[in-house]
Amino acid sequence: MGMNAFMPICSKCFALTFDKEEIYGAITRINCMGLRCKPEAAKAHYLKTDTTMKILIANYSEDDLRFLERMLEKHGGEVTSATNGLTAFETLQNNRFDLIICDILMPHMDGFQFCRKCKTNKYLRNIPFIFYTTAFTGRRAREYAMSLGADRLLVKPMPADIFIDAVMSTLNGYKKYLPHPISAFSGKDETEFCRNYNEYLIRKLERQLLDSEGENIGLEENELKFANLASVINDGIVVLNENGHVTHWNPAAEKIFGYSEEEMKGKNILNVIGGAEHTEPEMRFFNNIKAGCIINETIEITGVKKNKSEFPLEASFSTLQIGRQIHIIAIFRDISERRKKDDEKRKKQAILQLINEVFDTAHDLLTVDSTMRLYLKKMCRYLGWPVGHICKVIYTVNGAIRLESTRLWYFENTKEFSLLRKIGENTILKPGEDLPGKVFSSRKMEWIPDVTKDSNCIRAQHAIVKSAAIGVRGAFAFPIKEGDKILYIFEFFSRKEEKPQAIFFEVVDNLALQLGRLIERKRADERIRKLSQVVEQSPASILITDKEGIIEYVNPKLAELTGYTGDEIIGRTPRMLKSGKTSNETYRNLWNTIISGKEWQGELLNKKKTGELYWEHVHISPIRNHKGHVTNYLAIKEDITEHKKFETQLLNMATRDPLTNLFNRRRFQEELQYWIAQTLRYGATGALLFLDLDNFKYVNDTLGHQAGDELLIRLAEMLRSRLRDTDIFARFGGDEFAILLPYTDREKAGLIANEILELTREHTFEHSKVTFSIGIVIFPEHGRDAETLLVNADLAMYRAKESGRNRFCVFSQEQKTHIEAQINWEKRIRNALDNDRFVLHLQPVIDLSNKNIIGYEALLRMLGEKDELIFPAEFLSIAERFGLIRDIDRWVVCSAIRLAAEQQFSDRGIFLDINLSGKAFADTELLGIIKHQFNTSGTKPGSIVFEMTETAMMENMIAAQDFLAALKHMDCRFSLDDFGSGFSSFNYLRHLTVDYLKIDGSFINDLPNNPVDQHMVKAIVELAHGLKKRTVAEFADSGDTLQLLRKLGVNYAQGNYIGKPRSVSEVFN
Repeated sequence: MGMNAFMPICSKCFALTFDKEEIYGAITRINCMGLRCKPEAAKAHYLKTDTTMKILIANYSEDDLRFLERMLEKHGGEVTSATNGLTAFETLQNNRFDLIICDILMPHMDGFQFCRKCKTNKYLRNIPFIFYTTAFTGRRAREYAMSLGADRLLVKPMPADIFIDAVMSTLNGYKKYLPHPISAFSGKDETEFCRNYNEYLIRKLERQLLDSEGENIGLEENELKFANLASVINDGIVVLNENGHVTHWNPAAEKIFGYSEEEMKGKNILNVIGGAEHTEPEMRFFNNIKAGCIINETIEITGVKKNKSEFPLEASFSTLQIGRQIHIIAIFRDISERRKKDDEKRKKQAILQLINEVFDTAHDLLTVDSTMRLYLKKMCRYLGWPVGHICKVIYTVNGAIRLESTRLWYFENTKEFSLLRKIGENTILKPGEDLPGKVFSSRKMEWIPDVTKDSNCIRAQHAIVKSAAIGVRGAFAFPIKEGDKILYIFEFFSRKEEKPQAIFFEVVDNLALQLGRLIERKRADERIRKLSQVVEQSPASILITDKEGIIEYVNPKLAELTGYTGDEIIGRTPRMLKSGKTSNETYRNLWNTIISGKEWQGELLNKKKTGELYWEHVHISPIRNHKGHVTNYLAIKEDITEHKKFETQLLNMATRDPLTNLFNRRRFQEELQYWIAQTLRYGATGALLFLDLDNFKYVNDTLGHQAGDELLIRLAEMLRSRLRDTDIFARFGGDEFAILLPYTDREKAGLIANEILELTREHTFEHSKVTFSIGIVIFPEHGRDAETLLVNADLAMYRAKESGRNRFCVFSQEQKTHIEAQINWEKRIRNALDNDRFVLHLQPVIDLSNKNIIGYEALLRMLGEKDELIFPAEFLSIAERFGLIRDIDRWVVCSAIRLAAEQQFSDRGIFLDINLSGKAFADTELLGIIKHQFNTSGTKPGSIVFEMTETAMMENMIAAQDFLAALKHMDCRFSLDDFGSGFSSFNYLRHLTVDYLKIDGSFINDLPNNPVDQHMVKAIVELAHGLKKRTVAEFADSGDTLQLLRKLGVNYAQGNYIGKPRSVSEVFN
């Protein structure tokens, strides 16, 4: 561009006056032969070839758009805005732009995509491109932005002057591509303008001198013209002869140097330029003057005022030859203010560089502490100050505030400032105290020229009191805030006294604001990083989807569980894991719940990549944005496959017979009650068959219990294959089975019973015939509740046995007599309970190793009408059938514990063995009664051994385990009676925390004569000892038996040979 494009030349004349304060700091008026043009006209002349800088901004935030528009338009830019990259790119197709400023996070097309499209387009690639963002501000993001072709990445927020400087720095690199000068946007650079103006002025003076020579105008007239022209110029204008002596000296030169024209005429110009020490350019220039070899140039040199003070001076020199005379025209400008502004600008640039360095490095740091340490170090090195420190503000629950050291320091020399550190870390300040307290109270930057002279600086005063040097004097500090809350106070110390520097007050507020936001962001990053680690390392599977259910994130645990990689899952929907086994109703409920904005949780059966099914408990919750709108869904999933398996096992244990896997009594009763209700509701009938294996004891006695168990398993499988899918088949324990036949009448029930009998008759086991006795009841004819039907079926079964076994019997009215007899027994039992007609007899238990009595078993007897003893075999089964067994259990427990206290069993060192029925588990109050009896009687629980049959334990394993655990917690012991009566005892013994195994009497009765029983007893003893349990043999009725038991390793024994059961008074009196 030619010089005239920059020159404010009026079309009417060349006379003009230069002033710094208007028209971009240059032109205020143009003198036209005494007339004056308006400043606006002068500005128009000055900018007549210029155009407005066109800027495109792409930013999704309306607030950011408004801020950038105001700032850039204030500096002369013409701004066009777009809220996303796609709209911005469309705008570029039909418009010319000189600069693009773009955010990164935007809908439709983000900033990275927009930048790539611009920089790969040959028509758009040369447009400067700046990212201005709060996201993706780390080193990697910056490197990626530069790789796309972006020129700079600036971090929000940024002070306006620093932002404009950064924009100008970017534009300077594009001068060759821009269709007009950068100054059209930024405002005219004063220095550049003055240089152009000086060139113009020199050319004008040259033309006037040349014109005067051509027209033979006299020297006096020429000088007058020059004087008139020079008198209105603000810069010093000096004309020198070829020897460098002053011939003309305008008023501005007199003002700059302090010399009048009279004092300077004829004097060499070197008297007022060049200080005590010359720079290389100055020496070269002075040598040229002395040699008469002046060339046209502008340099910065040192000026010397009349008072001998030196100052920075800009000088333009040009030679002009008129005829044989050489003239040197010099224009001088005092650039002291400009130097001062340049120094301030350099300081601002240095601070900008410092901020950028801190921010660039801080993005790679993980913690807030490391970020603050970095800032202390950078700031101290920038200032050249030796100490930096950070105080933290503590807000207590009672509203008090104190300021303490964070113990984060920067020391140029740690040893030199050890006293400062010690005092600083051990001093707690209040608001208003010392420099940090002063900053907290004022909420802004504070400066203390010398802390040793300020009585409020209590840390320095501590050192003075100790007659020690703290090592610092000048100090300033500023607050770091999170919102309106002050979190930290940064303070810096100098070794010498320091006066406040205005430049710091200008930039520190913005710097502190940005540092506060950086620290706030780092604190958030730390929380996010910790949360991310929790999510990544969580033992639960975590999945995040968008609103439509598209998976956006899965943690490693989910990938590990399902067998899919993260890449295989992301972008798909959770439907990929569906197994087809979860009901559609469950999924409908799930989606209806979360779409309504609520949380859902439940269990889903899903499928892995391998096709393997697995159960998981899922909790799904919506994720909302700041407006409360749902943007994503978070699913936290726990693999419960093993739990489900265990649950199934527990359910089987609770509802199924462990030997045959048939329903147990409890589950059968539930099913029976359900079908009773169905028949009553719909007027149908059903049948219940109660089966008891004939002579099963003979099988056990001759072939062993293992063979008996095998027989039961075979029979269960055989009968199950005969029954319908709707029929209910159960084992009640021992050799008792039950079959529920829905929608079956009396005739059909009889046919099925006959088929079962025929089927079993054809079956032989170990050369033995197998038969059943079957009792049949029809419901609701023979009863409207499960208990009544089972009692009646049991009675019918016993009638079949009484009739010769291997047959069935249908319950009938003819059995009333038998029922009445049962009812009579029920009354007798109730009477005995109400009138205390039960007694306990004691049978001794001896230690086979020394034959000493170690305890007694309490055996229940009922007193008849004539006080005769009635044994349990006569009434316990009836008590169980009529629901009286619970009361008997309670009576036995209370009486036995009181007996142990009365007879001082604990002091004697003996135990009392108390029998409980198989119904004890169902009595929810029994444990409380036992505990109460211990508390009131004073009996020590360690002297009591509770005893229950293995059959009862096996029927309800879960309840048995809980019951045993409660008794063991009280410090009681437990004995398992009739051990060995079923294979299940060996299978589940490891789950039962019993102390004694009482070997079933069937093994002991004929022990000396039966080798099989001897081997069984030996096996039981070895098993018990391996499990750290002791053995008791009952029915030890001979000396040979005792001797053999001792030889086989049995620990204890009881039986009539040792001692028959006797009353308490007989035993102890």
